[in-house]
Amino acid sequence: MSPNRPVPTHSLQELLRMFTPKPLAVAILLAFSLNAAAANQVDQSQTGNDNEVFAEQSNGEGNQIVQYQDGDRHSSTVTQAGGSNLAETIQVGLEHTASIDQNGQANNASIYQEGERQNAAINQVGEGNYSVVWQEEADNQVVSSQQGNGNLHVIEQSWRLNEADVSSIGNDNATTLTQLGSGTTVSQQVGDGNVLSIRQAVVAYGGTIEVAQVGNDNNAEVDQYSSRYNAGLVRLEQKGDANTAQVSQSGGHNLIDLVQEGYGNDLVMDQDGRSSEITGVSIGDSNAVEVQQGADFNTTTFSQQGSENLISVTQYGYNLDAAVSQVGDANQARITQGSIALTSENLSATVMQNGTGNVATVIQR
Repeated sequence: MSPNRPVPTHSLQELLRMFTPKPLAVAILLAFSLNAAAANQVDQSQTGNDNEVFAEQSNGEGNQIVQYQDGDRHSSTVTQAGGSNLAETIQVGLEHTASIDQNGQANNASIYQEGERQNAAINQVGEGNYSVVWQEEADNQVVSSQQGNGNLHVIEQSWRLNEADVSSIGNDNATTLTQLGSGTTVSQQVGDGNVLSIRQAVVAYGGTIEVAQVGNDNNAEVDQYSSRYNAGLVRLEQKGDANTAQVSQSGGHNLIDLVQEGYGNDLVMDQDGRSSEITGVSIGDSNAVEVQQGADFNTTTFSQQGSENLISVTQYGYNLDAAVSQVGDANQARITQGSIALTSENLSATVMQNGTGNVATVIQR
């Protein structure tokens, strides 16, 4: 690992402290009085009708399973192979399904579900992995998969019709996901030391987030919000090492589609309004892109390849269009187009640069 490589902003320990188990789950676990014993241990408790539990442990010692179900037509299945693994499923309400499969040493998996018709599955292979899922209300689904050592998933979904598919392959990766409403999230991390934080609140008509990070020590924060419309789509792909991305959009029917590849690159996107789009590709080292939009029906497209390039776009108003293309090193492109107060509409700006040390500035009011 390069001695100059930035470290993730949050350690695994800090991310764990961000998650606070709900009082019901804490009370149930205290009632079972789990302890680190040499022998394997299984505790099962069911109250209600037509519930099913299955537990299997093999090839090790110090494994523990807790399965608690209160209500009707729940199903809980836990299988563990290895040693010192802990699995917990706590289900209250109607027709929940929980599945945990762990193989390795000192892994920890917890599923807490309340409401109706929740579905959660956790699969972990390796050592020291931690995955926790909390779901409330109804009809939410989670699949959490981790392969490697020291990885972390913290997933919380509430309200209805949320879907999450979260995957990590490698070591010391961390993903935290919070969804409120009816959002869909698919995320994948491959490598070591990557950190991903996703927050989505799309109460009315849903929204989609897709994130992939491949490499080491990449960091991404993705937020999407909407209360009246379909939020739209955020798609982010980062490849390489020590890249960072802060991406957020609010409003409705928006699109952000980004690819960042190389070392030490930075993306910052803030889109507020409706029916706007940001699409772009940034390849190389130490490049930066900053875009703000606002208002409605605005479009930004960008492409840059090289090192130490900068793109900064600020758009307000309606029906504004900005396009930037840069090839080379140490180039800068800045576009500012009209404020809402001036009711600017139908403005368009295009910048194309090829070479080294070029600077382009466009301002339209």
